[in-house]
Amino acid sequence: MTDLCDEENAEQKCEEFLSNATRECEDSPELWVQWANLRLCQCRPEDAKTATFKAVELNNAMEEPEKPSLEVRTNMMKLLIEIDEGEKAEEFGKGLLAVDDQYVETWYLLALLLYNQKKFSDAQEAIQSAIKILETEGIQDEEQAERIQELSDEIDKNVGEHEDEEMDEEGNDEEQWMTDDEEESHP
Repeated sequence: MTDLCDEENAEQKCEEFLSNATRECEDSPELWVQWANLRLCQCRPEDAKTATFKAVELNNAMEEPEKPSLEVRTNMMKLLIEIDEGEKAEEFGKGLLAVDDQYVETWYLLALLLYNQKKFSDAQEAIQSAIKILETEGIQDEEQAERIQELSDEIDKNVGEHEDEEMDEEGNDEEQWMTDDEEESHP
């Protein structure tokens, strides 16, 4: 969608292509992700929310082998964050981690979400999981690595300052975020 966004009538063409696709495969979560992205670009947040919920609903109705790629599903999570559905985004993200806890973008989005919710300790654990995966697998995407490092730096600035507040609000720091590999090596 972004490759041709500066072209004449790009928005109209995109709308037309998506309408044609909807007639052919309206049960495709990927299609509804694209509708949601278009609606966000058009500053139509309610329509974006409707399309996002449709994508998530269709995804959740599928069995794992038929579900879209993790990339598409992390885009659904990102959309949930963008339309201010933090609880749903967190739940969706946890579901993605259950499928593959080595997918860096899921950890990054979860850390971003938790950071925005001022859950700095949880955000720090999530971003550290992303960093460990990058260290283990090597950096494939420099921009992604930079975003992760920037978020990690922001979280670190806030962790000490707000740790006491978090403990007071939650009562205790109950949930630990770890990859399967970390859980196996954790006593």
